[in-house]
Amino acid sequence: MVRQLQRQPHGARSAAQAALAVYLLTFFCFELGSAAEVAAGADAASGSSGGSDVDADCDSPYWFRVRAALSGKGPRSFRLGSDGGPTNFTLARLAAEEHESETASRGDSAGCEVGRFLLSVWRLVRSGAEERAWNLQQSFGKGFYVLPWRPQPDWPIFRALARLRAVALRDAAGTYVARRCERLEANSASAIAAEDELMQALQVGGPIALLSGATAGSRFLLHASPSAACPLAIAAAYWALAGSLLATAGSVAPSAGSGGDKERAVEVEVGHLIRLGEEAAKSWQTQRLPFLDLLVGAWPLWDIASQIEEYYLKPPMQSRRARGRTLKTAPVSAAPALPLRAQGASVADPREPVCPRGPGREALARGLERQRVEVIVVYGRCDRVKILHRYLLRNLRINGGVVDRVHFVVFAAMQEDLEYLQQLVADHGPVYNIPQVTGRRLAKIYSVCEDPDTVYIKIDDDVVFLADEALPNMVRERLRGRCGLVSANVVNHAILSAVHQDVGAIRNFFMPPDDWVAAEENVGSKDWRKPRWLHSDEGLAMGVIMKQAQSQCVWAMWECGAWMHESFLSRLADGTDCAYDFGWHDFHAHGHGNFRGDRFVPLPYTRWSINLIAFKKEDLAEARAADLAEDDEAELSVMVHHRMGRRACAVGHALAVHFSYSRQDDGIMENTDLLARYDALSLELAAAPEVPPRR
Repeated sequence: MVRQLQRQPHGARSAAQAALAVYLLTFFCFELGSAAEVAAGADAASGSSGGSDVDADCDSPYWFRVRAALSGKGPRSFRLGSDGGPTNFTLARLAAEEHESETASRGDSAGCEVGRFLLSVWRLVRSGAEERAWNLQQSFGKGFYVLPWRPQPDWPIFRALARLRAVALRDAAGTYVARRCERLEANSASAIAAEDELMQALQVGGPIALLSGATAGSRFLLHASPSAACPLAIAAAYWALAGSLLATAGSVAPSAGSGGDKERAVEVEVGHLIRLGEEAAKSWQTQRLPFLDLLVGAWPLWDIASQIEEYYLKPPMQSRRARGRTLKTAPVSAAPALPLRAQGASVADPREPVCPRGPGREALARGLERQRVEVIVVYGRCDRVKILHRYLLRNLRINGGVVDRVHFVVFAAMQEDLEYLQQLVADHGPVYNIPQVTGRRLAKIYSVCEDPDTVYIKIDDDVVFLADEALPNMVRERLRGRCGLVSANVVNHAILSAVHQDVGAIRNFFMPPDDWVAAEENVGSKDWRKPRWLHSDEGLAMGVIMKQAQSQCVWAMWECGAWMHESFLSRLADGTDCAYDFGWHDFHAHGHGNFRGDRFVPLPYTRWSINLIAFKKEDLAEARAADLAEDDEAELSVMVHHRMGRRACAVGHALAVHFSYSRQDDGIMENTDLLARYDALSLELAAAPEVPPRR
């Protein structure tokens, strides 16, 4: 493998590939034996400790249906959730079938420990926090230590464990107290520093964590004493190396005549690394709840294992299995393919950009420590604000963001919406508050703006995604003073959606066939999923997005709104969301409009949606209260700038998502599951810690 790497041009070797050489050196430092012994050990591991034996008792009709349901290949009534796991409806159906099997004394639901454990993990993921905590604190997962920790594409355990870790970390603080994995004083200063570097590298998440974690893991294993280091750190280092080897193997060109030797060598080396990580992690059984300690501890073992698992769920690995070359060790979760730049390619597809990882949240707030920022939420719908609230919490200054206070100004709300808001403010006051307002209708929103030095951010209640850099970058742009109102880079936005189409960010999606029928439609389950739109970038788009504030597409048609969302979610999933970054956009580059007699007529593209804007009190000086009350968007986006001779702008690196215009809303809610998917996305982001404290 190393000789094949050395034969590549120097420019084709990435930092991750260089780490593979360090990885081989690591073997010698840890006295793991010769290459022949490594291969023999991996073969022995794959032949004796699991692989095909792990599901030897899972060949009954019941477990066949379970396996199909968990892989998304079952009947349409067995739907997977947005996190790749079974919905509550699917779990209930499988439980009913198991009960029916037991009642009929067929016995085909007996056995299959791996399947039974996987179902129990997903049940905890879907259960409430109280039930989940009770089970995890009652020796849950004890039988998991008997199973080999190997990638099993038919039974993706690590995907489920990673999801369970995410929801458990989101449970109330103090619910779980994990035992710390101590490092002994025998470790050198360089080993301690390398362990800290490894912990930092693994917090990134996704394929990048495997690559950066491999380099940090190599240094850690080189410097650490195996008898003194935390076993979980050792396991994390080995698994990060395994994942990096899988991620980079595809960019190593096989030499002539090598055939499948390279694939076999990779499988042997990866298998051995996974086994070493498993042995290290299993050695840390220090108290009565070792599974809980692994689940909620600082070392993200299941996140790494899930990443590894997804590589074996991909078609290339599946084809190897078809040839009888199954690696009987740990699988990897459906991580997006490595970008071309990471693979050493010299030319990247302009429509599939490699998105650089931005600075940490601490760096995003740097320089704004003394700038007061207040958010004004135009409130009306609790089902949307439940999503927005998670992003607002993340952006509070007390949580490392830039927002000092959040005002909820009620515009139109039902009783249940008001009750939810009262409880929300009670739980998060005084940072959250319902201010005293003056003025009519929409004008009252802006009566909150009294301090001339504060930057205010007005946000609609149906903003359902907010990138970490959005609010800090909007504040910085407003402080530059070249624009009055500053808009975020909003997806599903009149005007900016046309800009997104112009720069090639929007992918083509099309409605599903008219004859699609959901098998769960008559069941009444809240978890049933509506049909997903079809992605195809071949040919023309569904339509042209007119650069007008109230055009048919996107403002009036729910189909266009759904198209915008499907495109964004697909880019977010594969890490190409920076395609939406247009840099900087001047809403008034062509002027504000013209007069017909005494009547001002704005240009069709000068009015723009004010879903998420930053401004100061001085920007409202020319606003007329009566006009502001009736149509604040027309007054602020066009008329105020015309009177003041100023322009408004949008910041490309401030990505946000607006859920729906009023004319889109009914169609999107009736025909898609988009709101539920944004809700799930916000939960996943809220569950991802920055750098967890060492335990």
